[in-house]
Amino acid sequence: MKLAILSDFHFGYPRFYEDSFNQAADAMRIACERADALLIPGDIFDSRTPPLDVIERAIKIFSIPQGRGWKVRIVGNEGTAPVVVIHGTHERRSRDFTNPVRGLEAAGLVVDAHNGRKAEDGSVVNAGPVVIELNEETVACLLYTSPSPRDLSTSRMPSSA
Repeated sequence: MKLAILSDFHFGYPRFYEDSFNQAADAMRIACERADALLIPGDIFDSRTPPLDVIERAIKIFSIPQGRGWKVRIVGNEGTAPVVVIHGTHERRSRDFTNPVRGLEAAGLVVDAHNGRKAEDGSVVNAGPVVIELNEETVACLLYTSPSPRDLSTSRMPSSA
C-alpha cells in the first residue's frame, strides 16, 4: 500500500496566500495519482477560525480526491475517499468548539483521525487508529500533533482533541 503524506498547507497565510492553495492543489493531484491513501497531519489552515473564502478554496482542493474509484477502504468510513487528517496547532480549538478540520469531515471530504468513527456494528467508537484496507493488506494509522510551545496544553492525543 502506498501512502502519501501531505502537511502544513497553511491555507490563508497572508504572505503565501495564493501559493498555499496552488501548491496544495498540485500536491493533492499528484498524491491521488500515485498513492492508495493520503495522510495529512495537520496545519491545513493557518488560523483556528479561517475566513469563509479560505474554507471555500480548501473545500475545492479536498474535492480533488472525490469520485476517483479508490480501491482502499477505511473501516467505519466506507465510501469516503481515503484522506485521513488531524488538526494541527493552527486549527486546534477547545473541546466545545468545532475546528475547521471537523468541518471538512462533516462535508464528507476527509476522515478526521481525532474524531470518533463507526465500528463494524454501527456503534460510534472513540478516536484511535484509522484502519485502511487494500486487498489483504491492513494499515492502522495513528496520527498525533506534537504540543506547541505557545500552548499551555501538553497533549494532542485524540482523547484531548
